[in-house]
This record gives sequence, structure tokens and C-alpha cells, in this order.
Amino acid sequence: MGKRSVKKKLLAMIMSIGILGLGGASFTAPEVQAAEPPVISDLKVSESGDGQGIMAQCSYQNYNDQSGCEMTLYLYRKEETGQISILARQKLSYAVSGTGSTSVYQAQEGVYFASVGMNYGSEAVQTYSQSYYSVKIKDGKVEVTEISETDGDENTGSQNKAPKSGGEESKSTACQHNLEYKWERQATAGQDGLLAYQCTICGDVIDYKEAPNSAFSVFLKETAEKIKGAQAKEVVIDTDRWMSFDRTVLEALESRRDVAVDLYYQYQGQRYSVRIPAGEDVSGLADENGYCGFLYLRQVFDEASQIGE
Repeated sequence: MGKRSVKKKLLAMIMSIGILGLGGASFTAPEVQAAEPPVISDLKVSESGDGQGIMAQCSYQNYNDQSGCEMTLYLYRKEETGQISILARQKLSYAVSGTGSTSVYQAQEGVYFASVGMNYGSEAVQTYSQSYYSVKIKDGKVEVTEISETDGDENTGSQNKAPKSGGEESKSTACQHNLEYKWERQATAGQDGLLAYQCTICGDVIDYKEAPNSAFSVFLKETAEKIKGAQAKEVVIDTDRWMSFDRTVLEALESRRDVAVDLYYQYQGQRYSVRIPAGEDVSGLADENGYCGFLYLRQVFDEASQIGE
């Protein structure tokens, strides 16, 4: 597929973010000289410096709060089918003269390129890297090679060459979004995961939301795995956030009756501990919803103590 075809696909990858109006009393603005438009240069795909990944990079000039646009640097992968995938993006900061780079992407072998999108609200302008970049992995190290016009292969020939930086530009109106929730931040036992409501075409994020109870799910999963995989005869579970186990944890205890569990938790600002001895039958401790609270464990085993007393 030629670069023109890729360029047509990328026309759909720019979205309008809206133009903010000025409220309040009307006034007559003084005549001002039009600001110089931003200029993009040295737009390319580079090896990350440690041989482990790649990133998009660029230099730019004349970008400030009077430019009337928001600039974003993108790293793309071009699949053999011609499909375009956004791998990383980074908003560029205002600067008279600046440089920018995306986060490092742990690349696989393939063909990549970069662009800078200038979003003016009612329209968008896209500037592409001068060429595609071939990524190879040799002896565990990433090698990035600019694909020349004379390579001859249909995936690397002159018809695939991107518009030169600062030269011909692509314009489009709003992207016809295809929105999906994607993980922006994976959940841990102490923090809920963050979901981004993101367009799979242009990469724009419409909204963020935390995944409720995702941290609790991680805590329960890790606790059950720790009990099942215990090498010693005792397991320590320590939390200052959660107050119950679910059936998954109780089933892990049932499967490892040779393991005792020392549980440390926090209740109303005080730290407590309770020991679930090895060999105990915990199969009937779950309530109708499948949970067993730590306070109930305290009553059942009558061995809880307030730490520090």
C-alpha cells in the first residue's frame, strides 16, 4: 500500500477539540500582527538510546499560547495489511524553540513512522516524518533504519514515502470516533486501575474513569496465590486498606490446610492481627455474598490482638 493510501487513512485520525470562546463584556481588540505558525523539523523515529525500544522525536519552533492550536507528537506502526496503529503520543509544550519525544515503545520488528498533529479545533493539520523507519532486532538490540526511496520493495519504495516535514500537509475535520475503554493504569492491591475512553482511530481520549473495586480484586487474587504457592508453613498477609476475604481466598486456605495465616489489618485507625491456624476448616465462613470479614475472623478464632497495646 502506497503512502498516499496511508495518508488517506490518517486523515480520519485527527479530531476537533472545540474552540473556546471569550465570555464577559464585549470589547474591541487592538490590531495585532498574526503570529508565525509553528514549524516542525527533524521529525523521525529513533532508537531509545539503550537498544531496548524506539520513540518518535521532533524539533519545533514558534509554538506558544497564541498559536491557536495544540500540538501532539505521535508514533505509528504500519502493519503489512496497511492498517495504522498509534503506539504512543505526547503533547508538546509551548516553546520558541523546543524538542519533544514520545515515551519509549518496546518495539517488535516492523515498519514505523511519526507525525505531529496541530489541532486548531475546527480543523487539524498533520505533518509526517519524511520516511518510514524499519525496525530490526539483532542480538537483543533494536536497530532503526530509515527506508530510502530506492529500496524497491512495495512496502519501502518511493510511493510509501511520507510528506516532508514542513512541506505538504493533510487537513481534516472531526474524526469519526471508534471508542473503547483501554487500561491507562493497571490496578494494584493499593490503587484502582484507570480506564481511558479512547478512540482506536485517532487515539484521542474522551474520558478517564477508575475501575471500581479493581484494587480489591488484585488484593484478593494476590492473597490467594500467595497462600496456594506458600513454601513455608506460615504466610503473612498485611493490609491497611481491605477488611475481608472472598471465596477465592477461603478456597486457597482449604486447599492448603498445612499453612497458617497471620493476618494484619487496620480498623478505625488501629492496627490488629489475627492468626488462622493451620488445619482449620474455613469452608463455612463465607456469607451469602461469598465474603468473610476480618472482624468475623477475629470472633471465630478469638486470637486477635491490637498491635501496640
